[in-house]
Amino acid sequence: MFELYLGMTLFQTHDNREHLAMMERILGTIPYRMCRKSKTKYFYHGRLDWNEKTQAGAYVREHCKPLIRYMKSNDAEDMELYDIITRMLEYEPSHRMTLDDALDHAYFKRLPPHLRYHEQDKIVTANGSSSRAGSGGSGDK
Repeated sequence: MFELYLGMTLFQTHDNREHLAMMERILGTIPYRMCRKSKTKYFYHGRLDWNEKTQAGAYVREHCKPLIRYMKSNDAEDMELYDIITRMLEYEPSHRMTLDDALDHAYFKRLPPHLRYHEQDKIVTANGSSSRAGSGGSGDK
C-alpha cells in the first residue's frame, strides 16, 4: 500500500542488518523482548547492533524517516492510510491488524460498495437469481 501511495518501496535494501536499521528509523525501536530472542549477530544487549557512522548508517539516517513524515498530507484519507499501514507493520505479530480488520478499516469504507470485493458475497443477476462471486456459474458476468 505504501508503494502504491508514494511510488517507492519503504525498505530499499537487501541487507538484513540495514533492513532492521531502516525499520527502527521508520517504525520505531524494535521491542527489547524481540531483540533478546533474535539472532545475536544483529543484536547486542537487547538492542540493534548498528553503526550509524558507516556509509550504510549515513544512508539510513538521511533517507529513512518516521513513517508519519512520508504522508503527503494530514487529511482524513491520508491519516486513515497511515493508520492501516502502521497497524499492518506492527512489530508484535499478535498486535498486527488482521485481514478482516484491514478490510473493515475506515480507509476501505470510503470505496463505493460495488468496489468492496470482500463484501460481495453474492452477485445478483438481472433476472433476480444469485450466485457466489467467482463461482463460474451462469450468474457471473
